[in-house]
Amino acid sequence: MSLRVWRFAGAVLLVGGGLACGPAVDLDDASGSGSSDATADGTTGAGTAETSMGPTSAGPTSMGPTSVGPTSDDGSEATDATGSPVACPPVPEHGCDGPIDCRGQQCGRPNSPYDVDGCLRFRCDGPEDCASGEVCHRPLDWGGCVSSGWSCEEDPELGCICGGRADCGGSYCLPADQVPPVHCTELTSAPECLDAGCGPFVTGRPITDAGGGSCLCDLPMEYCVFVPEGTVPTPVPTPYLAPELGAVIKLPQRYEPPPFGWVPCDELPDVALCQCAMALPCEL
Repeated sequence: MSLRVWRFAGAVLLVGGGLACGPAVDLDDASGSGSSDATADGTTGAGTAETSMGPTSAGPTSMGPTSVGPTSDDGSEATDATGSPVACPPVPEHGCDGPIDCRGQQCGRPNSPYDVDGCLRFRCDGPEDCASGEVCHRPLDWGGCVSSGWSCEEDPELGCICGGRADCGGSYCLPADQVPPVHCTELTSAPECLDAGCGPFVTGRPITDAGGGSCLCDLPMEYCVFVPEGTVPTPVPTPYLAPELGAVIKLPQRYEPPPFGWVPCDELPDVALCQCAMALPCEL
């Protein structure tokens, strides 16, 4: 099985191809802006807008410096509870005056090197480097990829500049309740999933590359995922990129925060398979 690699903010996401059956949507019309008509063979015709499937290299690629500034996901200036600009903790690798621009950087997600404010997390080599109640998290163990040398520096003209090595060996401290006790996606039954401290156990549709610029809804499958306790899903069908599974999965619900390690496709505009999944009317 071939793998496709997408990298953002020092993180690599892997998606593999496979066989599928069901209605198809043209990747060239992944935005959903074109009209579509059902055909006799169950596929769906689409518009003519062209969309690239993106890079296909199976290995990490070099990341150039990224210019970012202290803003939150919505583009506003990052502030603390008092309304004052956020002051980042004294992390040696974070040499900026404040946090980064979190737009498109997955700030706060477990597999992101940035916390919810846009500050670099504390680097660690093992649990002894982290505070009580924290674990040393290595995204590579969960299908992610963060550079072992990711760092940020303040530039007088460009603001906070971040970059790092083209490897996946980075690790940092996270609260223990944000990391699953086991690899939940390897569990195949609801009792096994819940007994292991994971959950929920959900039904979704894998989305696969059908070739020729289209994608398909595969047959429904059940997945054991991990979301923080107290998370209440909304009934909005949402496709996710699941790096640990090497797949795009469409679920009947939207979770916020999303299942551990999974990224909602509407946050990945440059991943063509994700954009195709958003336009694909899978029955859930």
